[in-house]
Amino acid sequence: MKLLCLFNMWILQVQSATNVLWKSHIAVYGQDMLGYTAINSSGYFAQTGSWSFLLMFGVVLFFSIRNTLIIIEGNATTREEVQKNAKR
Repeated sequence: MKLLCLFNMWILQVQSATNVLWKSHIAVYGQDMLGYTAINSSGYFAQTGSWSFLLMFGVVLFFSIRNTLIIIEGNATTREEVQKNAKR
């Protein structure tokens, strides 16, 4: 799962000159995979009693959700701009 997350982030960086809407879909997918990894990893550290790591994964999960919402909000704005330019 972590390798897929890294691969998605690599694709996002390599394809930086392509369609913005396509990049946002890949970015949301990568952020969701990061959140999934944070949830699974935090379960292990909660069982072992490593509370500092649990706190760290909580912060990672918070920023993953925050970034996903920012990307989705930006995607809606970008679609409106694309539709305006298509009408011209």
